[in-house]
Amino acid sequence: MRAAVGGIQARSARPAGARRTVVARAAPTANNVASVRQMSDAQLDAAVKESKTEIIKLEMKKASRQEFKPHEIKAHKKQVARLLTVKREREIEQGVSKRESRRNEKNAALAKYKQQLKDSNIVIQRPKSQKLRWKKREAARAAAAEE
Repeated sequence: MRAAVGGIQARSARPAGARRTVVARAAPTANNVASVRQMSDAQLDAAVKESKTEIIKLEMKKASRQEFKPHEIKAHKKQVARLLTVKREREIEQGVSKRESRRNEKNAALAKYKQQLKDSNIVIQRPKSQKLRWKKREAARAAAAEE
């Protein structure tokens, strides 16, 4: 189609009613659930940690206004969700309830933290209980009153 515009002929690339079709294909990476299901528990944990680290890096780039691809944040979040879903499916097969699962994760994180403190020779002293001080004072007052 050619139309005269101000004495210059213009040519359009496609007809007015035509639409552009875009084909999206799944990436052949670890995003596929079948390949995720073949991973061991340790590999799942490592992949979750890696994806979460990548999300944090991308968020930092976003905050500092550096160039980044925003769709990658969404992709990594979905990847974390896939990995955690497979992990939870395995726990359900073993008969672990949601409450037990969360308690186990919390205890594992606490044990890891304590081990790190132990390895680095850091000692955290717990504050003395107010209740014990109160009992000692009462015992001292009672002993003083008896004398």
